[in-house]
Amino acid sequence: MSSMGGNRVVPFQVLKTLERYASEEHPLSNLQVIAKIQQDQRVTLARNTVAASVELLESLGYVERGPKGSWPVRLFDETELRVLIDGVMASKYLPPADAKYLVGKLMELGSEGFARRVKHVHMADQWVHQGNVEFLRNIEQLEDAIEGHKKASFYRNQVRADGSLERVGGLHRVSPYGIICTNSQYYLVCRKEGEDHLRHYRIDRLTDMEPLPETAEDIRRLPGYEQGFHIAEYAATHSMMFSGELELIVLRMPAELAGYVRDTFGARAELREIPGGLVEARITGTARNVRFFALQYGPSGCEVLRPESLRRQLLEDARAIAAVYEPKPDAP
Repeated sequence: MSSMGGNRVVPFQVLKTLERYASEEHPLSNLQVIAKIQQDQRVTLARNTVAASVELLESLGYVERGPKGSWPVRLFDETELRVLIDGVMASKYLPPADAKYLVGKLMELGSEGFARRVKHVHMADQWVHQGNVEFLRNIEQLEDAIEGHKKASFYRNQVRADGSLERVGGLHRVSPYGIICTNSQYYLVCRKEGEDHLRHYRIDRLTDMEPLPETAEDIRRLPGYEQGFHIAEYAATHSMMFSGELELIVLRMPAELAGYVRDTFGARAELREIPGGLVEARITGTARNVRFFALQYGPSGCEVLRPESLRRQLLEDARAIAAVYEPKPDAP
């Protein structure tokens, strides 16, 4: 084995060893650090050299010390890392390979003991993820176009039964205004050339994304956006990413469904208790967004009170669903 007592790389070796093996609950003494470096790198370090390195790292804010040894100051604690990793695993918009890669990078921020405890991350390919390998590139290209106030072009795709993408229609040229993550998916909010309203596109369904040299159209020229585009407010009023005119929609439902209203529409939904164990929800949004919420919770007693046009639409939806399940004369 070689001796590297005076090498300037020693503090880095000590830090990487502490990051891999130590935590506040399981600190390493200087002797344990020496043993781990000998084990992993076949390098012998003097005790005073390791002690000096730990002192230097502590003075720089990279390491903390206690009576039983030292541990690294981590960017994220283990609970925070677990939340971030679970977020990546549950992100349906990421291709499996990208999800696995990102989880690997996050795992490196924890100790070896943390990696052993978070066993489910080794099953990334068993979680639901989409297969468009262009997804991260799409995000990057769109961010560049939005930042530079440029147009972008792409093709929209639908998903075949085997999970592959199939191009639908021709090239789309748009002025992009924002990216919203909702319902476990990423959406582009933009204006398509020749139209006077906003569109939404799922970014994982787009291919051949390219920024264009032309300047994007100013969104303030669109009716309703004369004061500009506020992405947080837009996301709150388009929770399911259906476009349309904003209007006041009133729902009545059993009180136990109030939490689902909050989950879907957030604090912008005004809820009040009414007699009979019911709540009334007043939501400013688009009818199409509320329509599918009402269909989902209709069997549990959710009723749209207004507008009348949405009530009629839901009645038509209910009749169409009933027709699907009506017994067929030639059914076995």
